[in-house]
Amino acid sequence: MQQKLQFDRSFLGRRLEGGVHQLTKEMVDRFCELFGEIAPIYTNDAEARRLGYRGQLVPPVMLSILRHNGSRPDIGLRFSYRRSIHGGQRLQVFAPICVGDILTASVVLKDVYAKTGRSGTMVFVVWQTDFTSQQGALVAYLRESMVLIE
Repeated sequence: MQQKLQFDRSFLGRRLEGGVHQLTKEMVDRFCELFGEIAPIYTNDAEARRLGYRGQLVPPVMLSILRHNGSRPDIGLRFSYRRSIHGGQRLQVFAPICVGDILTASVVLKDVYAKTGRSGTMVFVVWQTDFTSQQGALVAYLRESMVLIE
């Protein structure tokens, strides 16, 4: 089935702009309030500094929301499907991310492949979003799969 999948293969491995995100105190505080985050390193600048951080930390899962603020290109996949579901995600953080940081996101199509199961053929579309700091260092990446079900 992999050979038969039709999509614009020029997107595979190509790095695309994913947006610039300034992480404000208001954004982080609102995120913590909405999701019930109460750890002092995410809610209190003084406490985070006391513990040796540059300042109030950004909860890592917030990067998942930042990713959804950007768009992904249409890869021209030719596959008729009834529904799509989130197939999972992996978040890897390499350095603390603090309030005031400015992250630049870039998006890469990592893979497109098919599997056949009891319910028919499913196509997996795997994207990775890399986040770099204002210093140009990779601070995190988010890899997500979308599953399209025949």
